[in-house]
Amino acid sequence: MSLSVSYPGIRPISAGRQSAFTKPAAYDKSYWQIIRLGKIPMANDIRNVLHTFNDAFSNQRLDEVMNYFADECEFREMNGHTARGKQQVRKAIHFAFSGVYGKLTFIEKSMLIDEQKKTASFAWYCQHDMLPVEGMSFTKKLIATLIKLRFGQSFHWEGMDYFVFDDDLNIVSKQSYGRAVIPKFVRGVAPR
Repeated sequence: MSLSVSYPGIRPISAGRQSAFTKPAAYDKSYWQIIRLGKIPMANDIRNVLHTFNDAFSNQRLDEVMNYFADECEFREMNGHTARGKQQVRKAIHFAFSGVYGKLTFIEKSMLIDEQKKTASFAWYCQHDMLPVEGMSFTKKLIATLIKLRFGQSFHWEGMDYFVFDDDLNIVSKQSYGRAVIPKFVRGVAPR
């Protein structure tokens, strides 16, 4: 005989995982980061997953960022190149964190989520702050210097990401798009 009990705001973890219950979305961001680092899926909480993923990405915490991706994943970059598998995705994201483009911060403009299809569109401003990075090669320093001379210390542009998630809310596909072939960089700090 099986007993099924339901509590408002608390949902069981998806099949194939330990029998446990998830907490409602009222908890603070640090709680969600701990849960994601432990790979415990949160039932239908894509918005919180994206917020904590964006925080890790904007603070260039590569190991934490990679923890959000499924083993079989892809990342379609702005230039049209698609990295497939965690190792290639890590390599592509590592380059973005290398300092060539400065410190990248993604500021949310809007988010559209389809919980049933486990997809989300995340529109953002990408803020670049051209800060010095230790250990950069001469070539990367030269590129960063040219970008800084052309666009200034701080600049931003607009774009969006389209995400596809698996049942455990790991990222299966992250597809990045801009408003132009070459983004329209705007001097100064992005609107908040």
